[in-house]
Amino acid sequence: MEETLIATDFEVENCFMEKRKICTECERPERVCLCPYFPNPRIKTRIKVILLQHPKEEKRQIRTGRLLEKGLQESSFQVIKSRKFPGSNEALKKILENKSTVLLFPGQGARELSENSPPDHDIETLLILDGTWDQAKKMYLRNPALHNIQKIMLNLSTLSEYSVRTQPNEHGLSTIESAAHTIAILESRPEILPGLLKPLHSLCRIQLDFGEVVHHSKQTKFHTDDYTSDS
Repeated sequence: MEETLIATDFEVENCFMEKRKICTECERPERVCLCPYFPNPRIKTRIKVILLQHPKEEKRQIRTGRLLEKGLQESSFQVIKSRKFPGSNEALKKILENKSTVLLFPGQGARELSENSPPDHDIETLLILDGTWDQAKKMYLRNPALHNIQKIMLNLSTLSEYSVRTQPNEHGLSTIESAAHTIAILESRPEILPGLLKPLHSLCRIQLDFGEVVHHSKQTKFHTDDYTSDS
């Protein structure tokens, strides 16, 4: 009897794993694979996007940085996972010291970009801190090498379309949205937005179809008395 139970448990576990097969490309369950929605061929940009990624970000089930990675050509994108930058990474140290590098991070002294901003042909590398907003702030504050880099920030009329995650404020954007809009402005290529953002739109549609609810920003929740500190 005991052997029969063990065999049955094993079969159930195998059945569960079969249902949860993960796509090796988009890292989503195969039944909700996003690969058909990525641009083909991938988009090539003049400016290289480098995600300075918090180590815990890789463990998150939904990561829009991964969508960005699959949408851009390899020569246009790189992920560097760490808490300390540049650390022992000599190549990154040179990038951080290069005047053609900018960091997408809001705050005092950051140059604002809007949909009407002119392109900037001098920028070669765009750095983005990839993690939760709290993680990104700590990464910036704890890495003095980032403080002297020219900073830019987005001030767009459009709001985030990442409807299945809560943003810190009504103008907060996901990693893929931030990168896509910034590159589109700096290279004057608004035509790349639909291709880069299609996987995000598809992700949100799939999540909502599976019962996810629409999330509003914490700022919106606060003003509508629907916000608690542990949300």
